[in-house]
Amino acid sequence: MSDYIARLMELFLKHTGAEPVSGLNPTFFNNNFAVPFTFFARDGESVTQEFGISIWELLMMERFCRLLRPRSILIIGNGFGWSTLGLALMNPEASVIAIEPHVFIEQTNRIAFLERINSMVVRGSSPDDNERIVQEYCPIRPDLVLIDGLHTNEQIQRDFGSVVELCGREAVYFFHDVVIHRMLDGMQRVADLAREKTMSTDIMMGTPSGMAIVYRNELPDEVKAVIGVFRPSTGSLQIAAKLAGSEVPRHKVS
Repeated sequence: MSDYIARLMELFLKHTGAEPVSGLNPTFFNNNFAVPFTFFARDGESVTQEFGISIWELLMMERFCRLLRPRSILIIGNGFGWSTLGLALMNPEASVIAIEPHVFIEQTNRIAFLERINSMVVRGSSPDDNERIVQEYCPIRPDLVLIDGLHTNEQIQRDFGSVVELCGREAVYFFHDVVIHRMLDGMQRVADLAREKTMSTDIMMGTPSGMAIVYRNELPDEVKAVIGVFRPSTGSLQIAAKLAGSEVPRHKVS
């Protein structure tokens, strides 16, 4: 296990008294779709409103970060602070700014302050407050963006349309929960806008939530190879569907 993952889990237990639980196999739990994702357990109950990014998706993003070496990271949506602190720990040289309208802002910032982690959650809403927050809090233009806010087709289009104008085509953009929350229509519109900026879009079915990535066409081949690891071919997905006795889920944008 990566050191940052172990530390991340320890921090939540230390500062919130809640145990992070993530990456469980759904076949062990009545095929519940949610258990691969992250929740926080305390006194026999879940203390999170929504499940967070899976530990497996954090490990996937670490592979990209090792190659991309981002210096400024922007996150739309903080949740319980799991992805904000996780990305900050895996990128200790980077500034991490998260935009969050409601929950766990003070808690996440308190942990970051006490543990000297270079991250901050700023109260605001995407896309209305994105320009103000990027200009005021990001030391340089973000070069990695995680979009994990309101999960609707309309919202991810609005989020991307805003941040791509602020961060440009040189940044790499990750979208959480695309397939599992049925946001492929929104990703199609994102892909159309990305294509106008000579950027490519892929759906990574090898991640628990079916994440998406948007990136410049000139991305180094070694980084594109990592995308390929998490983007099985349609033929391979057909084999998986046959083994599972199911249909191939919708998984593409054109």
